Amino acid sequence: LSMDLSGLCAALIPGLLLLALSLLTKEEVGEGDALVFLGMAFVFPGGACIRLLFTTSCLAGGTAVWMLVRKHAGGKQAMPLIPLILAAVLCELGNDLQAIL
Repeated sequence: LSMDLSGLCAALIPGLLLLALSLLTKEEVGEGDALVFLGMAFVFPGGACIRLLFTTSCLAGGTAVWMLVRKHAGGKQAMPLIPLILAAVLCELGNDLQAIL
């Protein structure tokens, strides 16, 4: 868990970005999701946190399209990000494990 200050600052960017979006959109983006990303900043290095945000966003977009195609989303429907964050973390850990092996 040795991380320099610049790495920590880079790792905090996704969480701070989501927290700002949460405040600006009046909780359209959940504050809990932002707090999860802020917590992950102390576990994952900066580049990994940014990749996790990108992967989570791609998964959320794909899920939203799937919901529209399947007509599950009638207007506004909340979609929790926590399961998608978990999927992104598993992908990141899988990539790290594959690099080691």
